[in-house]
Amino acid sequence: MNKRNFVCEADYPVVEVSGGKVRGYFLNGLFYFRGVPYARADRFMPPEPVGPWEGVRPAYTYGPNAPVTNRPQINRFDPAFQFRYWPESEKCLTLNIWTPEINGGAKKPVMVWIHGGSLAFGSAAELVGYEADGICRDEDIVVVSVNHRLNLLGYMNLSEYGERYASTGTNGMLDLVEALRWIRQNIAGFGGDPGNVTIVGHSGGGAKVRTLMQMPAAEELFHKAIIHSGIRYNDDRFRPAEIMRHDSAATAFAIVKELGLDKSSIEQIEKIPYSRIAAAYRKVDPELRAAGINSIWSPIPDAHFPGDYTAVGLSDKAKNTPMIVGCTFGEMDLDRGVFYDRGMSAEELDKALKSYYGDGFAALKDMYMQSFPYKGAIDLLYLDSTYRIGSTDYLTLREDTGNAPSYMFMLTYDFKIFGGFPAWHGSDLPFLFKSYDRIPVYNEPVAEKIGELFSAYIGAFVRSGEPGVALAPKWHRFTKANNETMIFDRECFVSDQISYDMMHIHNSMCPAFAPTLPLRPTTPEHSRN
Repeated sequence: MNKRNFVCEADYPVVEVSGGKVRGYFLNGLFYFRGVPYARADRFMPPEPVGPWEGVRPAYTYGPNAPVTNRPQINRFDPAFQFRYWPESEKCLTLNIWTPEINGGAKKPVMVWIHGGSLAFGSAAELVGYEADGICRDEDIVVVSVNHRLNLLGYMNLSEYGERYASTGTNGMLDLVEALRWIRQNIAGFGGDPGNVTIVGHSGGGAKVRTLMQMPAAEELFHKAIIHSGIRYNDDRFRPAEIMRHDSAATAFAIVKELGLDKSSIEQIEKIPYSRIAAAYRKVDPELRAAGINSIWSPIPDAHFPGDYTAVGLSDKAKNTPMIVGCTFGEMDLDRGVFYDRGMSAEELDKALKSYYGDGFAALKDMYMQSFPYKGAIDLLYLDSTYRIGSTDYLTLREDTGNAPSYMFMLTYDFKIFGGFPAWHGSDLPFLFKSYDRIPVYNEPVAEKIGELFSAYIGAFVRSGEPGVALAPKWHRFTKANNETMIFDRECFVSDQISYDMMHIHNSMCPAFAPTLPLRPTTPEHSRN
């Protein structure tokens, strides 16, 4: 078949899956199947296998996003992200597949993408950078992305209102387990190998990956894992089980009360418009936080989820699964909306550093320059330590308790924008998917070189569990002794110089957001990433 052709006929490409047949389309050497249902679920109920349908179901476009409690805002700095705003529905349990082959018993490695969004928002189609045709084609793998329930639909703990609601604190995670089960049962029809599945998540999606690693029901459903910026130091989404149960139950109680319901009338919450429940949450949320109740949405320990590793230790699965874990240099730096003047003098820079970090800035600056000798001192004003510490702690615990290989990365590249801006939260994802040519700020030669290498390393890991690329720097296993991290920058190399002590000192000195400092004349607004 001519790989430049577009093909979509009544009988091709068609694949039979659990529930019936789906028809996708062929374009430029790949097959696309979008919006394929993998399960069904009534509100606040656990997911069930999808029911059968008649005929051939079209699978041409992404399924609806899960509803969110707060309306998305327009991102005013979209050249860095390229957001897509999509219809919402509670009937959101769908997945999308990119594959080089179908129905051929090809047994290609499978990469399952789990989107971010703090477990409260986001979707598999949220960003143009999630388009996976690049890595699918060039690394010859099957890619699957998944939508699932979020926020109060996925994690509102109503278990105190009766056994009917026993799973409400983990329904969003149970959706993902059901998606992985569907993949195991059906991915062979799309040319994939159900015995070689890698789960990948960013930010909140990374938190979902680490949660799946702790869930017994998911243990046999995947074989490798990758976490991008998903393990934070002192992550307030994950606390001791008794505190999480208490705070989540208090949050649910406040919402139920605001809706005028109680235990005798609780089943009405299954029919009330979602918008009313979301409005109730928005009203009580500030009051809960003021009272010291953590109302952030997160999976709640129950019969399905024993608890986060910080509370109950690593599961055997988490100890013994090959993993890549990494972060970016600046993480939330772009979210702050502060752009420092790279033309400031050394004296002005020291003044800015002192204003930001306090009197101990000079010692921190020296330690920083030893850790990142190839970076400018001004980038210390953008540095994030939260994700680096969390990632290091996680991999060190794996080393102490298990024997699976771990690999660490850090994207430290300064993008060509506003005189040079360090890698932000999610800026590694277009490199992962090899979709960088679709995002304006990535359209320059160095970014293309990084993307080629980054996706090649990930593709190798998805295939074999080892990120080895011919004629490229060898990516060594991370250990607490060697501290080796693959650096993705203008030149890609392995560094053992990133000081754990420096990161902790930085974390203790770093304010939540920058005070007023010397800025570039233009400080564009944006909402979130």
